[in-house]
Amino acid sequence: MLKLIRTFFFVPALLASAFFAAAGHAESYPTKPVTLINFYPAGGVIDIVGRSAAHDLTEILGQKVVVKNISGGVGTIGMAALARKKPDGYTIGFTTEGNLNLQPHRRNTPYDFDSFDYICQLVEFPVVVFARPDAPFSNLEELAEYAKENRIVYGHPGPASLPHLAMEEFFKKTGITTARSLPFRSAAPGVAALKSGNVDLYAAVSSLINTLGDDGRRQIIAVFDEKRLAKAPNAKTAKEQGFDHSAGITFGFVAPKGIPDTAHQKLSSACEQLSQSPGFVKTLEQQLVRSSYTDGPEFLDFLKSSSDKNRALIKEILAE
Repeated sequence: MLKLIRTFFFVPALLASAFFAAAGHAESYPTKPVTLINFYPAGGVIDIVGRSAAHDLTEILGQKVVVKNISGGVGTIGMAALARKKPDGYTIGFTTEGNLNLQPHRRNTPYDFDSFDYICQLVEFPVVVFARPDAPFSNLEELAEYAKENRIVYGHPGPASLPHLAMEEFFKKTGITTARSLPFRSAAPGVAALKSGNVDLYAAVSSLINTLGDDGRRQIIAVFDEKRLAKAPNAKTAKEQGFDHSAGITFGFVAPKGIPDTAHQKLSSACEQLSQSPGFVKTLEQQLVRSSYTDGPEFLDFLKSSSDKNRALIKEILAE
């Protein structure tokens, strides 16, 4: 009888102890290193920004954040790998918007919006338009006037890439019908074609300015952003030139669907702190990337709304 009474009191106590231990463990997240998957090769601008984020997140979270590069398929291979990871908060991804609002319209991806939890939107790479060195136009108004009687050939880093769509949307808004697209596999051949005059324009992300140097700064005819770039202060935005158009490539943090609420809250708070971290902000300035923090729900809303726009643009481009 005494043994039965002891068991009666011991089992609930054991269960309660296990519950509070689990609760304490959840609230102490993270208790081990966090892996940050970067979906592009090591050494590039995206990798530099991602590693800077991991460095500062290590201090914010109190646990090591380790970068793992899984590239290929324009980012979709790494995204698919992330979607299959255990949703425990210890694996997150630094993703471009295109992996979610663009690539699924171009190929069958083994993931969709419902495959992930959205932590935050973090940064944006503005799209910049460069003109060939001997171009007979130096701004968008002169370009529009020139395009009335002349064919425009513009380069970009790939079919239905975000710079490509940004240019197509701009031409559609301004009524320019003489522009023709010439895709390149990477920025290097595109820049070479621009310098040689084989293309009239080249559209790319702002970080390309660091590669082109002073000559590149002088060749910018528009920045598709709200503000001028710090390293190219003389380059006007499209809006300053009277054209209501902006475009950029946003990046943010996502995780496999179903991570614990405690982990989600801790990561969300860490992301907001990261956006204001002096070291990280300095890296963004050096790489010509703009801080663009929003919380997870707002990031998801942006992705879904821009996905509809991209779908329509891609359909229109493919129909031509």
